[in-house]
Amino acid sequence: MLDGACILDVQDINKNLVEKTLRMRCLAYLSQVKSQLLIETIHDMNNSRQELADLSTSLAKRTRQAEDQRQTIEREMIKLEEQNKALEVDRDLLELKVEERTEAFEKLAHYDSLTNLVNTPPAKAGGFGLRLKAGLIGHSADYRHTTVKSSSGSGGF
Repeated sequence: MLDGACILDVQDINKNLVEKTLRMRCLAYLSQVKSQLLIETIHDMNNSRQELADLSTSLAKRTRQAEDQRQTIEREMIKLEEQNKALEVDRDLLELKVEERTEAFEKLAHYDSLTNLVNTPPAKAGGFGLRLKAGLIGHSADYRHTTVKSSSGSGGF
């Protein structure tokens, strides 16, 4: 039969075996948790890499679009500058024409004041030449200056 010492030894062995079994189960569970965490971390890292790659591609695409827009804007600015220069030249030419016409009108007004004092056919012919140079011939307002009216009603030059 078994005496009390043997029973205590068996109980200690049994207790040690149960402890080792529980320890092994805990270690197995811990390994499983670590494995799951590692798998999730790897999965998250792969997703992050893919997202970064997608963002990088998107950023490169947007950068190309921005560069294309910048080049388009620069081309349009150059066109607008050229148009602006052409308009400035046209404006300067028109200002010169206005000055020339103003001078011609002033000369014509001065000459008209002189011809009103001296109502002779040569003076009227000279006024006609000035009007012709000033581009005023054909306007209804200046028609009275292009013909000579005589008091006898014969008309003409």
